[in-house]
Amino acid sequence: MAGYLDSLNAFKGSHSPADQEVLFEISRETTYPYRLYRANMASNSAEGLKIQEVNLSTHLAFPPAEADGLEGAHIVLNPIAWNGVEFRVAPSLDRTALETWALQWLDVNDDRERNADGLQGVIHSVTEPEAQDAFVEFSVDFGSAPAEAFEQLIRTLWTTGGTRIFVASSMIE
Repeated sequence: MAGYLDSLNAFKGSHSPADQEVLFEISRETTYPYRLYRANMASNSAEGLKIQEVNLSTHLAFPPAEADGLEGAHIVLNPIAWNGVEFRVAPSLDRTALETWALQWLDVNDDRERNADGLQGVIHSVTEPEAQDAFVEFSVDFGSAPAEAFEQLIRTLWTTGGTRIFVASSMIE
């Protein structure tokens, strides 16, 4: 969050008006939650629309961890970059449950209160799940969301058919 806030303050110092976590709906043929995208920061001035993302070189570093869940479920958690967390789920994924989770944490109506730094505690995007071999894959930009959003997603995947869950970020070498 510190790196995000530093970038945000610099952006606001250079662009006016400017705001953070601006929600856009991207025009593409897919289900509603996968068309939504929150930019880290945006400005719309006489110079035109300016959108900026934050991609820090740091990430959550830890040794890979494995755990067992309910009814034989298994999760492998690798180091992740909070803005690019990739999930591989088998044998099945409940798309409706994922979309419900996504809409809650995207906060489409901007109901969540902003914290002292002006952040809403929301995810910024979810990619549409795609079947790859025996897995279904999708990714999440967790934006300013708390760890609770991540934990809730894991519980949702486990309780709706995901018995093998792999979590990683390919942007980390």
